[in-house]
Amino acid sequence: MATIIVDESKDSSKKEQIHVCLRYVEFKEEVGHALHEEFIDFQEADNLDAKSLADQIIREIGKLGLSGVNIVGQCYDCASVMSGHLHGVQARLKEHFPNAQYIHCHAHRLNLVLVDICKKVSSAGEFFVLLEALYVFMTRSLVHKVFVEFQGQDKVCVKELVHLSDT
Repeated sequence: MATIIVDESKDSSKKEQIHVCLRYVEFKEEVGHALHEEFIDFQEADNLDAKSLADQIIREIGKLGLSGVNIVGQCYDCASVMSGHLHGVQARLKEHFPNAQYIHCHAHRLNLVLVDICKKVSSAGEFFVLLEALYVFMTRSLVHKVFVEFQGQDKVCVKELVHLSDT
């Protein structure tokens, strides 16, 4: 039995990436059952619509050689493209893997709680507002553009600030 766990994010070059993990139960007679979670793949997203993401996930599952009967769960954030029960990724995967029940990712829920707490605690909120203002100032100025070009000329890894995200 296995559950597919997928999330997406932007990398440092601002390209959308998807991360695929597999949580599965290993049956061993001498030890009993063992729960494992393995990172499977990290790749650039073909596109961010539900069909493209679902097709990409199905290809990854196919590479693992898992039968559809063994996929009993799918876990994503609550973005409608992922969680939509009619046309989202979870609905499309359920067509291929009928036993795969959708579960909203608990780690993502915890992150949303922490974000909400930070908004309510004034000093934490002020800290993140300051970081966001610093990001905007640094990335929108002419100095930033020149700084990035200068780093590229020296053939060093270009360093940039990363935009904050609520999730």
